Amino acid sequence: MERFADELDLAQHSAQQSIDATIQRIVECFRADAGCANCIDCGETIPEARRAALPHATRCAPCQEQRESR
Repeated sequence: MERFADELDLAQHSAQQSIDATIQRIVECFRADAGCANCIDCGETIPEARRAALPHATRCAPCQEQRESR
């Protein structure tokens, strides 16, 4: 039982780190005047055309499509 608790603690810690990193990227994104330069999910650069059309886009088109299909 203790081993299960340890594995659960590790999983929760990993999930929390991921959430914290995403929140930090969002905060940094909205501090920028022109919006995000990088996708908050994959970290890739959001194309200039997308940023021009959607200045405060936080995700690249593929990541946004994936999120909307869920």
